[in-house]
Amino acid sequence: MSSLIQGYVKELEGVKAEIQRNNEKNRKLRSRQRVIEKEIKQYLEVQKQPGLKFKDKNFVLEHATSYTRRKKSEKEQEIKRFLKNSGVTDVDSVYKNIETLRKGEEVQTTKLKIKKNDKKKKY
Repeated sequence: MSSLIQGYVKELEGVKAEIQRNNEKNRKLRSRQRVIEKEIKQYLEVQKQPGLKFKDKNFVLEHATSYTRRKKSEKEQEIKRFLKNSGVTDVDSVYKNIETLRKGEEVQTTKLKIKKNDKKKKY
């Protein structure tokens, strides 16, 4: 194996490790962000204020509608129920067609797989 490829492999390992560290750090930061935002919202609700100003920022309470995520099986059941109620006779095949349409066009790609070294195998 050439020294250039060895350098790429070492750099790849370093980049992956850095990404992992950043993901862990960001996970903690996002959690802290949610806690702080919750505290600010509670303060505004207790004080019965629509918002507040701090330096060059405005913090305003807005009421918005959000939706919880459904599991894949729940989505499938709901779509099939809807199709059945809409008069579709072959619900399963129509659902499969809908799923293939949602996926988009199939494209062939090449992917680099990285596995732990098995000491018995040699390449």
